[in-house]
Amino acid sequence: MPWNPNREVLVVMVAVSFLFGAGCGTAGKTNKAEDGPLRHYQLARMHYEQGSIPRALAELKTSLAMDDSLPQTHFYLGFIHWRAGEWEQAEAPLRRAVELNPYFTDARMYLADCLDNEGQPDEAVAVLTKALEDKTYPHVEKIFFNRAMIYDRMGRLSESLADLRRAVEIRPRYYLAHSEMARLFDQLGRQDDALRAFASAEPGLREDPGFLYRYGAALFRAGRAAEASSRLRKVTEIAPGSKNAEDASKLLGVMG
Repeated sequence: MPWNPNREVLVVMVAVSFLFGAGCGTAGKTNKAEDGPLRHYQLARMHYEQGSIPRALAELKTSLAMDDSLPQTHFYLGFIHWRAGEWEQAEAPLRRAVELNPYFTDARMYLADCLDNEGQPDEAVAVLTKALEDKTYPHVEKIFFNRAMIYDRMGRLSESLADLRRAVEIRPRYYLAHSEMARLFDQLGRQDDALRAFASAEPGLREDPGFLYRYGAALFRAGRAAEASSRLRKVTEIAPGSKNAEDASKLLGVMG
């Protein structure tokens, strides 16, 4: 599926406690795991990790036919469809996982992304807002980040910035969130705020040509030519032939 860098975070952030069987009280009982629904769930994971999606789906179908009350099985079915960009097929099992376990916050995160991709941003926001009620969730900053990105796409920039601020308050080294704040401040013409956010993001994004180009361009507009030049030249070095490198070269040409 087309990969959106703002959604890549969603995959990275998953705690996968349910995905890998932890958190399921019966997972360690061999009498259930040997021939029951959990065994087929585990086989589904194995087949998927080996690249055999049809076999994974077949094992999940078998598991659900035996017992449809295991939230992790519904979650994994939704996850497979999500990874394939099949948002509508992913939505129902993810909803079911949340119904079975209201604190399955990872499932809510994926469900929100499906809804956003289906053109239901208001409902996606509602799902993420509900996810914030889980006070035990270890990655709450990423709930704020994902909600901020939806607000951004809706044109609700002040709410997007507010959520990004919450994200970096929780995790000060959340470099991608700082970068998105810089982009929004730049878009709003808030030059000083944008440059501060770019500077906060740079330690974690020194090899990202897109970020470096945006930072260099912002520095150029602020009249800081020497600092702009160093970022733009690095873009041409680490991503030769790319659109970012082409744009950086043009800007360097203007600077002389």
